[in-house]
Amino acid sequence: MLDSQENEKKTIVKNVIEDISKYKLIEEGDSVLIGFSGGPDSRFLLEVLRHYQKSLYFSITLCHINHNLRVDAKNDENFCRELASKLHLPIYVLSIDVEKLSRERKESIELCAREVRYQYFNEILEKEKISKIATAHHLNDNVETFLYRFSRGSSIYGLRGMSLQEGIKIRPLIHSQKKNILEYLHENDIMYCSDLSNLENIYTRNKIRNKVVPLLEKIEINTQVKISHIQDELSQIHEDIEKFLPSPIIREGLSLHILKKFTPYVAKYFISKECFKYRISLSRTKLEQIYLSIFKEGTLKHEVKKYFVIKEYAHLRVEEKNKFQSEAILFRIGNTQSYNGYEISSCIASKKEKKAGSFYLALSKLQGKKIVIRSREEGDYIVPQGMNSKKKLKEVMINDKIPLRLRERVPLLCCEKEVIAMFSRRVSQNYVVLGGTEECVELIIKEES
Repeated sequence: MLDSQENEKKTIVKNVIEDISKYKLIEEGDSVLIGFSGGPDSRFLLEVLRHYQKSLYFSITLCHINHNLRVDAKNDENFCRELASKLHLPIYVLSIDVEKLSRERKESIELCAREVRYQYFNEILEKEKISKIATAHHLNDNVETFLYRFSRGSSIYGLRGMSLQEGIKIRPLIHSQKKNILEYLHENDIMYCSDLSNLENIYTRNKIRNKVVPLLEKIEINTQVKISHIQDELSQIHEDIEKFLPSPIIREGLSLHILKKFTPYVAKYFISKECFKYRISLSRTKLEQIYLSIFKEGTLKHEVKKYFVIKEYAHLRVEEKNKFQSEAILFRIGNTQSYNGYEISSCIASKKEKKAGSFYLALSKLQGKKIVIRSREEGDYIVPQGMNSKKKLKEVMINDKIPLRLRERVPLLCCEKEVIAMFSRRVSQNYVVLGGTEECVELIIKEES
């Protein structure tokens, strides 16, 4: 009688197709883009999907990215082109020096390669109206992700690993073992490319694959399958959390009111999930810091790679660094100018013509000065209306309960460090229009659509 491993080997294509059908990963009329390296995993994925085309109509397009990290990388590219031609499949190919690009971006090669890959996928998706992106991640990849994140102190949300489907991204092989994939290819004489760099223990994942996993398998057979079962159970727990508990997700990010009602684990689950939207993997230490901050007063900002996780008065949100314009622009009366997503219009008018939604500055007090539109800077001050003394802009913004994201973004009309106007909020006492007939500058500000 065959054991379970032998059964898996003999029915691996059938099992993958059953997953695709059961979870509706691919449906009638879909167009599927396969991330195709030419290696054994993507070659097997292509074989499975071509089998499935016999029972369901959908189209297949291949995408190969040559990262130029190996001297023989061009051979893989040629293999993919020739196979696509032989099978009459459309193929997109991108050749890029990822190592050079990673140095320019000051990123790891792995992260840079991933960003390049999905940027190219999205370009093809938009051009060809692709409905699904299929990647060849398998069970062993998921286990490596588990061990990698576990070693870095990941949250439990991160340990659950990759799922069969995330939006339009599908991973049909996620329950398949690498050894069974290789056995199928060898038994059926299916050619594929071999990347010898996978045997080099340069990258962390290679060390896990080549050293850690074999050692675990010696200690306990089928360790990878057992870890995969744990990941499935974690995913089921998280599905129940979302099914039976109120969602803290709001337009601004996460509601602090709801987060505070949860146990620490559940609250951290939603925080981790929100960060994962931006491909941010939080360490346990950083996650704990963010979690504790939701119970503190005021605005707090946590720096995580290219992003800030910001706790404000009523919500928690993620914001990309350097998202907004930092260079000042010269203020020109009579023009419509754009700054940080706002449209600022100005004209010379009479206060008698005062309109709702507009505010006014004395023209005579602006003339002869260099006035700029910019974001806030250290040392900025304003003279609030009705007062003769200046006040730090930071204190005014906090007292006005302006959210941190707006404090960094809101355009200011300034003369050196003096804030003439904080658009739509305040005007300096030094620039208010005093006489009813005095010429003034009318300002209108609105968010760009």
